[in-house]
Amino acid sequence: LDVDPVVHDNDALDEAHSITPGGRLPLPDASVDLIYSYAVMEHVETPAELVAEIARVLKPGGWFCAWTPNKWGYVGLGARLVPNRYHARLLAAVQPGSRGEKDVFPVRYRINTLGAVRAAFGAHAFEHFSFTYNAQPSYNFGSSIVARFWLFYMAIMPRMMAQSLMIFERKAGTAAAAPRQDDPQAGSVTSSAFSA
Repeated sequence: LDVDPVVHDNDALDEAHSITPGGRLPLPDASVDLIYSYAVMEHVETPAELVAEIARVLKPGGWFCAWTPNKWGYVGLGARLVPNRYHARLLAAVQPGSRGEKDVFPVRYRINTLGAVRAAFGAHAFEHFSFTYNAQPSYNFGSSIVARFWLFYMAIMPRMMAQSLMIFERKAGTAAAAPRQDDPQAGSVTSSAFSA
């Protein structure tokens, strides 16, 4: 599922759907075990609508897992200091050869802190396992000196200013039992189990 129609050009996917931001996901209620999101949450305009849709399609006991820049990490701070209209040009400089202008989207940072995640998902009875994390430095102009600076910076900053926000939220309720290995139906997994 992607808001960008270019997802249909991805040969690595078995199935792809374009969706409208803030729209309904093309999945039945309580039909998905796991939703994974990478580098998307910083672009979300209306977190309440997104989380309501996640809560709708996840099965009880299902997981929402995401990686996103932390609002207070150096990437989040930098992205919010630079106006969105300059992001494509800036990314070309700090991460040479990484992506073109068509793959740069406006950032919002409305659900990019532990508190914002707890508030948004708490309204829908989720259990919270999210945390902040410092990964290898990114956006370093291809320079090992700049990368070392970011490593030093991350080492001395408080945890709330860590680079990454790892979101792990489990929908309340009991997950369905996994099929036994000796069960002849064990091999038939519905596609919705891996849809999102």
